[in-house]
Amino acid sequence: MTIIDATQDSLVRPSRRIRTWAAVLLPIGPLLTVAEAAIPHGGTDATGRGWSILAGLVSTPFLFATVAIAAAVSWRSSRRMAGIAFVALTVQLFGLAALHGIEAFQLAATNDGISQADLDHAMDGLLSIPPGPVFLVMFMGGLLVGSIALSWAEFRTRSITPAVPILMVVTSVLDMTIPDEAPAVVKTCGLGLFAAWSIVLAVSVHRGGGFAKGLPTA
Repeated sequence: MTIIDATQDSLVRPSRRIRTWAAVLLPIGPLLTVAEAAIPHGGTDATGRGWSILAGLVSTPFLFATVAIAAAVSWRSSRRMAGIAFVALTVQLFGLAALHGIEAFQLAATNDGISQADLDHAMDGLLSIPPGPVFLVMFMGGLLVGSIALSWAEFRTRSITPAVPILMVVTSVLDMTIPDEAPAVVKTCGLGLFAAWSIVLAVSVHRGGGFAKGLPTA
């Protein structure tokens, strides 16, 4: 390490205000995803579905903040993995936003009298048109690659508590294995672990444990 690098490392310590804002922003998106799953929206409850979709849509920009901060925390320890995680999970968020748009369209269509069977038939044909596979790769591929990269980067970041990468791994596995038709309580519990990960990381950031040494200097 050069003298300049050592000097830069010693200077990278955001103010308490910045750490506080980062800690506040970190869990907002994950908590909104918990609300999305927890809001009753089954059957013909159009109002519940509407609020659930809204919570999911509003969560998207806050999830981007979560991804950016989480990647910054591990930047010094694993720049390549943190960078891959940031790019992959950002791509996944574009796919997630598209999914919420599709859900909003489906809700509007059912309110106008289009049957759910017709909508399901249309969705089954999504993969037969060019945007379909691209959407699938963005959403599932971005989630898979980003989760693995972020977990790897967090395991290499000694300045954060070991609970952070462990929760990240468990959350990622549950997110990719819990089926869409699972009961709402199961989905809510799985997303609750995601929120727990963000809160534990937020506490570490606020204390200056990882964030202070994780920000890039250039």
